[in-house]
This record gives sequence, structure tokens and C-alpha cells, in this order.
Amino acid sequence: MLEDRAGRDVQFVSDNLDKFLGAARKRPEIGAISTTFLPSVPQKFVQVDQEKVLKQGVAINDVYQAIQTFMAACH
Repeated sequence: MLEDRAGRDVQFVSDNLDKFLGAARKRPEIGAISTTFLPSVPQKFVQVDQEKVLKQGVAINDVYQAIQTFMAACH
């Protein structure tokens, strides 16, 4: 797993991922390597107040499903 613990921008992560993948592909013991990281796709963080959701009588799964549907519609 490749992580950016310094909080740098997406381009920094992308550049280092390319370097990492390039080096890994030169290793004969690694048959294949790939990533699902797409630097052109915006990363969003959503924090759900679960206590408030439960007090409203809404199922947590319904909230997450609504968020997923909304995020998919935005792309």
C-alpha cells in the first residue's frame, strides 16, 4: 500500500505511484502489478454523524447508499 502521510497534492502521489509501479515491474518475482488509483477522479471525504442519523430514525445503510448514488451522479 502506498500512502501519502505528508498531506501533499494528488500529483505528488501520482508521480510517486508511477515510480513505484515502474520499479516493481522490473522485479521478476512480481508477475503483474496494477492500481485502481485514478488521479483525475476527485477524492472526497464524507463524515456521517451516526448518532444524529439514528435519532432521526434513518438506517445508516440508507445514508451511505444515498451518498454513493449522489457521488456517482456527480461524475
